[in-house]
Amino acid sequence: MTDTNYPSRRSVLRLSGSALATTLLAGCTGGGGGDSGTTSTETTTETEDGGTTTTSGGSSGDREEIRLGAKQSGWIGRKPQSIADEKNPTLSLKAGQKYKLTWENLDGMEHEFLVVDDSNEKLEESDKKLVKSDDAKKKGEKVTVTFTASKKMSRYFCEYHPQTMKGQVKIEGG
Repeated sequence: MTDTNYPSRRSVLRLSGSALATTLLAGCTGGGGGDSGTTSTETTTETEDGGTTTTSGGSSGDREEIRLGAKQSGWIGRKPQSIADEKNPTLSLKAGQKYKLTWENLDGMEHEFLVVDDSNEKLEESDKKLVKSDDAKKKGEKVTVTFTASKKMSRYFCEYHPQTMKGQVKIEGG
């Protein structure tokens, strides 16, 4: 017989995991100095079952949001409205502005978002993480990468499908 006054083991584990994730995120994104203008990343991967995993290089503050869909045939713009439904849209960014880019796997193929400079070099500023997301292999999986835009940014692509999943980065100001 089950006593309904006690939470299930699954509920306790789910709540414990949420509390742990919140504690870890608070530690990763918290204080310590001002914005140095370097690229930092925080990658959150959502799984089909509603779980998440987060890897953080840490930064906080207001972030502009960009959303893309990932298909082997190309990235599909979703947000902001100016890129909605556009294939491999040009990402217009402001140097020094923080961005949160979330993409969703639309076809179940393995994808990964990466930003490079004019020489196709992966961006590594001040020994910080690359502007690169985790991969997603399952349809419906969402991945988020946060970063600060840099004048060095030129192009983005999927490391697994660079011929079809590629777009330009246009940097303004700074």
